[in-house]
Amino acid sequence: MQHKAFSIFILLALLPFSARADKLLTKTAEGIGAGLAAGYEMGENEITLTFAEGQDLEIITAGLKNNIEKISVTPGDKKLVLSGLPLNELLEKLTSLDIELDPLVALGGVNNCEAAAPDSPEAGGSIRASNAIELSSMYIADPASFKNPPLEECFTAKVVAVQRRDFPEAVVTLKVRQLMGKNDHVAEKQNYRAVVLLPGRGNKLALDKKAAQDNLSAFYLTAGDKVEAHVAKKDKKYIYIDYIKRLP
Repeated sequence: MQHKAFSIFILLALLPFSARADKLLTKTAEGIGAGLAAGYEMGENEITLTFAEGQDLEIITAGLKNNIEKISVTPGDKKLVLSGLPLNELLEKLTSLDIELDPLVALGGVNNCEAAAPDSPEAGGSIRASNAIELSSMYIADPASFKNPPLEECFTAKVVAVQRRDFPEAVVTLKVRQLMGKNDHVAEKQNYRAVVLLPGRGNKLALDKKAAQDNLSAFYLTAGDKVEAHVAKKDKKYIYIDYIKRLP
């Protein structure tokens, strides 16, 4: 799948629509028309985008913030209020920015723990961004630590619950179903609260890493999903997952 220059590196593995790249607003012979946004309104210092039911405003907000410098985005009920740039410049960007939505059958598009290289662009679809996302340091691990784990260190589990925080931070409660081999971190038939790690340093997410492409999708897991995962470390409260993939 080709990556677009203006798009965010967010996977939508579980959303029920076909892959597409859409602009927020479109240029027509009559002027500016609807795109992902159903409509817009020009204010004195801001542009308000309105959206139909079902649009994921968190994804769109992330796309705007990661691709348009100095933009301010204020969410509302089925709307986003945008400011921070001259309105003509902002409107031009809204008609040229592509938001690419790529549903995946599995979180990495790979078959098992060792099937794809961590930074292989062919290992799964993506939506790419040029800027880093900031998030809590507990979700961040050194990019060099993300490697394809041996299959015997992985396990399968059922998702019991997902605690979503600010995108893409998620804590997933897993019930372990089967160990692939000896495992010092988890035991079968036990529940664990799992922090899904993302590559970066400090509180900056490294969006160019394949592990970010895979693990971001954990935000969209739902109760009942089956996954394959690998534990990097654990403490008294959490296990920390550096690899997770939704299974059919």
